[in-house]
Amino acid sequence: MHDIILEEKITDIVIIGGDGTVSQVIYSLMHLPVKIGIIPAGSGNGLAFGAGISKSPSKALKTIFGNKTMRVDGFL
Repeated sequence: MHDIILEEKITDIVIIGGDGTVSQVIYSLMHLPVKIGIIPAGSGNGLAFGAGISKSPSKALKTIFGNKTMRVDGFL
C-alpha cells in the first residue's frame, strides 16, 4: 500500500470510521507525506469531535474540502 501511495503521488486520504479505525489507518500511514480527512462513523469519535468535525458526513466533507487542516500529535 505504501508503494502505491508514493507511486501514484496520493496526497490526501479520507477515513470513514471511529477512533479505532482512524487510529489503525493513521498508524499505518504516519510516515508518509499525506493529509488525513476524517468522517466520523463509529461508536467512538473522540478525535474527530475534539477537532470540531461534524458527525454529519456532508458537513465533515465540507470541512475536508474546505481545506481546514490542523496538525495533531495524538498518534506519535
